[in-house]
Amino acid sequence: MKKRVTILEDLDKLEKSFTAHDVRKLKPCERCKGIGYGPQMLTLSDGSYHGVCVVEMLTDEEILALPKDERRKLRLNETGVELMRKLVESERSQ
Repeated sequence: MKKRVTILEDLDKLEKSFTAHDVRKLKPCERCKGIGYGPQMLTLSDGSYHGVCVVEMLTDEEILALPKDERRKLRLNETGVELMRKLVESERSQ
């Protein structure tokens, strides 16, 4: 498994600095055990996951079957172009 860049390692790229309130929202990923920002992580039945961890674990069809709110948390750098096109098409067809 390749090394994940977590939000803690990427703080300099954030638009605003973290406050004590934001730190309370940090959660561990059930798959890679890295720390991520809770509101941006995908919540599945068995816990919270980074978007890239979900993409590596599930098939495209399983990702497309996720609830709309969870699918919207996925980013292009996590999904790749092909899966993102499928996600956009599924949004348009609904």
